[in-house]
Amino acid sequence: MLNRDSNRKNEVLLSNTIQGLFFASPPMAVLSSSNELCRNHSAIYLRELEKLTIWALRMYDSSAKIPSGILNGNVNQFGDFDQCLNVNDENLGIKGQYCLTYVEMTLPSNANEKLKYIIDLMHSHSAFRSRLEDPGHRVPRFSTMNWAVCTPASCSAADIEHEMYLLLSKYVDTTEINLRLKVDPDMCQTFRPSIVPTTGSLIAMSVFGILIVIIMLSTIMDKYNMFLNPEKNMSKVLHSFSLIRNVRQLLSVKESPEDIRSIHGIRALNAFMLLASHKSMAMFFNPYSNRTAMTEHLGKQWTVIARAASLYTDPFIFMSGLLTAISFLRHLDRRGTIDLPKELISRFASNAYIIFFLPYFIAAFLKLCSTEPWGSAKITSGFHET
Repeated sequence: MLNRDSNRKNEVLLSNTIQGLFFASPPMAVLSSSNELCRNHSAIYLRELEKLTIWALRMYDSSAKIPSGILNGNVNQFGDFDQCLNVNDENLGIKGQYCLTYVEMTLPSNANEKLKYIIDLMHSHSAFRSRLEDPGHRVPRFSTMNWAVCTPASCSAADIEHEMYLLLSKYVDTTEINLRLKVDPDMCQTFRPSIVPTTGSLIAMSVFGILIVIIMLSTIMDKYNMFLNPEKNMSKVLHSFSLIRNVRQLLSVKESPEDIRSIHGIRALNAFMLLASHKSMAMFFNPYSNRTAMTEHLGKQWTVIARAASLYTDPFIFMSGLLTAISFLRHLDRRGTIDLPKELISRFASNAYIIFFLPYFIAAFLKLCSTEPWGSAKITSGFHET
């Protein structure tokens, strides 16, 4: 009798603990889905969560929770990606699925001033204004919150989007705040035991594999002076891939009497500052816990030196065009004519690998190396835009 009373008391205490935990941060279960399997798995998830079953606790723990520092821009919560993907119950047929939800909260023009200020702090003063439809790979979306959820893999992105809207509508007055959500299917991911390369990635890896072989062959032939007829076109093309030859040319300090030092120097400074500007832009993609404070510091007047890419892009393009024009005029002065088709082919050949192969390398190979969905999605959206 005492053991039975003791067990009953422990069950009551355990139930109170669970209810208190869920009251503070309720679990997200897709119970309104039209997909019967998704509804059943979500109901099982809630039932097993009350029993403190480990896989259900991991699914609950993997989802994002309301953090501290929201007024300081800490609104991007990515949950626990690896823990969610490791959720697996073979008996019940439930696997974890990690999805990233985009949430956009905007206010009407006649909204309360205090509410406007709160939303402004959450969005870090909207340093970059954006919408859900923006790709978000080149410029971060400060007007959008990223919120991770871990659900059964049987639920679709549309099911999760609808359930998240219903859940947020309980706590957000949609008459005062315009609420929009989006769950991209590309931002949902389940555990993949093995990576199956796509046709595009196989083509990209094959091309780069052939290129590496040519570079190694050319370098070996250059080191041991194996180019018997260096004046032949084939030998010139193969010799151009030699690492020894290219490194020697890159590190050479020889000057041509026709060079214009000042223009080359200005272009080098612009290239360096352009790189600094792009890297400072990339910093804003990181999930800072004090993003609002960072935005206020980087928004000061003197920081325009590193964050205004247009200050360096336009002069860089102008200087490059000027040097090209000078080169053409010298050809015209020496030969009396310009072989325009040959010049165009030469320019195209020198940049073809950047135009074609580098985007394929980024979109195909790096996507395989990127496990998290937001990384692969940024790579893919950037590739499609180019």
